[in-house]
Amino acid sequence: MPAVFASSEEPDLATRKRTAAHDWVQLVEVVQRDTATASAPAPPWYRPLSWVGFYRSRRAAEARYPELLRAHRSVQHRLIDLAVGAGPHWGVFSVARAADSHGPETSVEQTLTRLLRTTGLGDDVLSTARSTLTALPAMRVLTELDQDPEARTQAENAILALAQAPTVERDARRRLLEHLPAGRRPLAATAGDLERSRPVKLWVSEDGALPELGEVGAITLHDIGVPPGLKGHGIGTEALLELCRYADAVGKPIHGELVPPHGASDNDLHRLARWYHRAGFRQGALDPHRWRLGSRISRPPSAIARG
Repeated sequence: MPAVFASSEEPDLATRKRTAAHDWVQLVEVVQRDTATASAPAPPWYRPLSWVGFYRSRRAAEARYPELLRAHRSVQHRLIDLAVGAGPHWGVFSVARAADSHGPETSVEQTLTRLLRTTGLGDDVLSTARSTLTALPAMRVLTELDQDPEARTQAENAILALAQAPTVERDARRRLLEHLPAGRRPLAATAGDLERSRPVKLWVSEDGALPELGEVGAITLHDIGVPPGLKGHGIGTEALLELCRYADAVGKPIHGELVPPHGASDNDLHRLARWYHRAGFRQGALDPHRWRLGSRISRPPSAIARG
């Protein structure tokens, strides 16, 4: 499905993201150099001055290591907070931060950390989750600095593999898939499989097809919403596009109503109407700015056969 919801990024934010990426690269180089110095064997020859200088260098490297490690972790947190490596649309490196939270509310690192606390996953899944979590900072930086165009795809593949592991439970699988763009998520078996309550609330129902009556059935979108602090990142858009992708695959229309959150202004209503319109929803031939509160909207399927 094409990406239809573009978003712009402030120049200052882009600069801060690049700075954090460069800081991470420099710290990695220093840590690697000091680690190599601290673990190097003594010189094979006996020259007191060289020998003393060597061990002084090694002790200095060992003394710097805790400070460098703290700095390295600090930069890693900056990478997450700034969503380094994130593209213009919701994806594996995107971060949705709640306004009342001290840290990222929805990041792939947070989801993997939570997954690692789960029991019964099996050694293979735990090993994959740990290695993916360890590799994510480098993947973020390589993507941000345009040094590896495949880094984002590799991260998506790793998350998808974890989500499809048989020992991962439904809720954990749903949280993992939430980090992928809609087009990378496995096609749901039913519309009900897409329902969830957080971070995106999605409530749908699906009518069965009656071929003997010439009816293909329909999907009713009862509610879709994102907490106020997480809006504007694209996570709700991908949830809607995932539902549309399923509807296209089974050849069913989606019906719903234009109902913004309680207390929304007219501008909020018009913004919501344009959001649905970009996803293919229509109210007859009316332009979205003429849609009214409670309007019935529908989206016809763009594909007939499931595939």
